[in-house]
Amino acid sequence: MTEKFICMMTRTLALLFVIAILQLGAQSNSPLSKHASVSGDAAEWQRYTVDDEDFSVFLPVMPAMATSSMYIDRTRTRRERIIAAYENGVVYSVVTYEKKSLSLQDLIRPLITSSEPSSATPTVTVDGVAGQSFRFENEDLIRANQIFETSQHLYVFSAMGSKLGDPVNGIPKFFSSISFDKNRQGTRVIDGPGEQPTVNSQTNPAGASIFSGRDVTRKVRVATKPEPHYTEEARRHQITGTIVLRAVFSSSGAVTNIHAMSTLPDGLTERATE
Repeated sequence: MTEKFICMMTRTLALLFVIAILQLGAQSNSPLSKHASVSGDAAEWQRYTVDDEDFSVFLPVMPAMATSSMYIDRTRTRRERIIAAYENGVVYSVVTYEKKSLSLQDLIRPLITSSEPSSATPTVTVDGVAGQSFRFENEDLIRANQIFETSQHLYVFSAMGSKLGDPVNGIPKFFSSISFDKNRQGTRVIDGPGEQPTVNSQTNPAGASIFSGRDVTRKVRVATKPEPHYTEEARRHQITGTIVLRAVFSSSGAVTNIHAMSTLPDGLTERATE
């Protein structure tokens, strides 16, 4: 089995790591300033960092992280990571890329051509690292991005929140905490599901029902989508196929009640579930 084929099989096993954006209150037109204070309830947040990366940032909980190797061609790979956390209806994520055959403009171009109404800040600079800032808004969501380029990596910091609530409370806190200090401080994040969101009594009343996709007017939005890793056993045995998982996307942001409808051996079902 070639490396390229293995990569394709890994993608077919992709589990949508969905963080539901179903919580939140009144909308606000306040600017998403990257200089906003992280005081007040920010004391509950902590600074996190990742080995072999250049950044640290405040997040409300220990984030989930997934690391993968994406094939550039038959002989070269590029490491990519997704780090994501959820609180009070807002998804916070950091996507990291090794710069191999990838430029800052490659990441900016999709944001510029997005169909969502947007505004852009030509340049933002954090600790001497230059980047660009974007803010997107439609009838349902507010989403903000800041994209940076260091000597070895590209970073996309994103926050997305529903207008059913007040997404601007946490969003400025997140962006103002971005740091590229060479002496990075913070809790080290490793691959894994992180700390799952807790149930909020305001959005999860006692006896709340589970609805199918046909029964709701507002669908779950995919915020981050890491790829499950192929196991060495499955690689040796050349296992291919598709895993189908059924799950409940809770309004707390957690993915719950996971049940495998179709499985594959050699640890692939467990990887997809994780």
